[in-house]
Amino acid sequence: MLITLLLGRTFFIIKKGECLNMNNLKKFDDCYESLIKSNKSNDEKSHQIGKLMAKMEKEFQIPILKNPRWEKENKAVTALYRKMSMSRNL
Repeated sequence: MLITLLLGRTFFIIKKGECLNMNNLKKFDDCYESLIKSNKSNDEKSHQIGKLMAKMEKEFQIPILKNPRWEKENKAVTALYRKMSMSRNL
């Protein structure tokens, strides 16, 4: 089941059970922890983590290329993003 939400000026098309309006780091972390503890297969978890990471990239404007200055100014975001990245099965 797909649901379309209008949050501010952003549209989200989500599947039932996915995390919704994630506008801060705590919500991303909570969503990640919930996903890791879920009964989904490792492949599905990896896929969902990838989607979560893409949402983080947009929300926090994470640069595509490594940027030490940005990482220094955004240590908590960088730490969570790397934690997610390392937990994926690619």
